[in-house]
Amino acid sequence: MDKKALFVASMPFMEQHNTGGVSIMNRNYQILCTTFKKENVDICVVNSDDKFLGDNLNLPQMVWIEGNIRGIKRTLNEMTGHNYITNSGEKKLKTIILQKNYDLIWLDSPQYGRIAKFIKENVESSVITFAHNVESEYIKIYCKLSWKKPHYYAKIHEIEKNEKDAIMYSDEFICISSRDRSEYEKKFNCKLDTVFPVTLNDTVRNADLKTAGGEYFMFVGSYFKPNEEAVKWIVENVAQCIKQDIYIVGRNMEKMLEGNQTLIPNNVRIVGGVDDLGEYYRRAIAIIMPIFSGSGMKVKTAEAMMYGKPIVATDEALIGYNVDDIEGIYRCNSAEDFTLAMNRIYQNGQNYYKEIRDYYLEFCDTKQLFVNANSLINGLLCNKK
Repeated sequence: MDKKALFVASMPFMEQHNTGGVSIMNRNYQILCTTFKKENVDICVVNSDDKFLGDNLNLPQMVWIEGNIRGIKRTLNEMTGHNYITNSGEKKLKTIILQKNYDLIWLDSPQYGRIAKFIKENVESSVITFAHNVESEYIKIYCKLSWKKPHYYAKIHEIEKNEKDAIMYSDEFICISSRDRSEYEKKFNCKLDTVFPVTLNDTVRNADLKTAGGEYFMFVGSYFKPNEEAVKWIVENVAQCIKQDIYIVGRNMEKMLEGNQTLIPNNVRIVGGVDDLGEYYRRAIAIIMPIFSGSGMKVKTAEAMMYGKPIVATDEALIGYNVDDIEGIYRCNSAEDFTLAMNRIYQNGQNYYKEIRDYYLEFCDTKQLFVNANSLINGLLCNKK
């Protein structure tokens, strides 16, 4: 009899690649599909709306699990440990786990530590938890703690409890970067061994490489707080210091224009979401990444390297990438350093570096990770016998 697995996702991800987190979620699902075969991998997607399933996915093994929505109900759920999943949603997921007798269950967030504990206490399934970030620290970026919102403290406390249970009750707790692993080890006084860094399938066409010159500098990222802060920083500190255009490309980034049109310099163009990101990469002089906050690894860094583009980035944007000796990658943490590097790249006239592309192929291409992941999973399954 074929072995079966369950993939528990923290958001809709099928046929979507519009954020870094979703791209990694798709990759993790594909890891299970290569080990168990697609037809043997069930999916539970935690989401506040059941309409995401669609009619065109043709995946009868995908099930909706009720997730939290904004409002008082969500606050009450969060204060009882149900951070992204409602109480009824958790009961439904537990019923599926008890009925299906899975060989392995992949929890794609440490927010499901309660589920990991339930699995280990009730069934014999192996458990893998994947942490896209150090969740309790990541959420603090969005929750401005204050005495006016005491439920935020309770929320973070419950997230930390879930993280601790996820580490304790998972057969493998996988981090996305060595930094996150170190933070988890320090936070919970534990020892973690496994890191699955950011990887991407190589989708670059030959026509997207080795283009001379370039038309603009480009920032890539969807609309959320660290990226919003980065764009504001570019507008206030860099745009007026260079003559070239700067394109801001990413899902919902056009929201940056709401009420701010007169504040955007003439050489900054807010493009928003696009259908063919490759075309924008091809025409870019270089990719700029002034990211100053966050957790995990930045998927867009690997994407820029996939295209062999020069990169001007902060320490935060380069976390997890060992690129200090690679020509064409500039580590910059001040407006002056960004301006100097961007002017140097423009004057140089080179907007493709084989060494950057080679780094991607060696360290960031998904093919090798699949080999390592399949070996890890098969090892867990063998230990069950």
